[in-house]
Amino acid sequence: MSSGKSQDQNVLQEILNELNLPASLSEMPRRIELCEKALTIVPRESKPKLWGALHNDLAMSLTQMLIGYEPKTLSRQSTTLSRH
Repeated sequence: MSSGKSQDQNVLQEILNELNLPASLSEMPRRIELCEKALTIVPRESKPKLWGALHNDLAMSLTQMLIGYEPKTLSRQSTTLSRH
């Protein structure tokens, strides 16, 4: 694995770790930023479940921000997919 790919994987893991934490409504802009960054790293073809989960998290974060609804916990349910 080249150092660029290794660095991308480290960044991706840091992003997934942060997305796995519960988030408040005020943290939605950060979650959106993290999802968008992760989607530049995750290839749809080789990791379709993770790619889809990231799109789902992005959509949920955008929706939460738009409607202003704050569930008790908004946490990443797909972090375990990062191992696949």
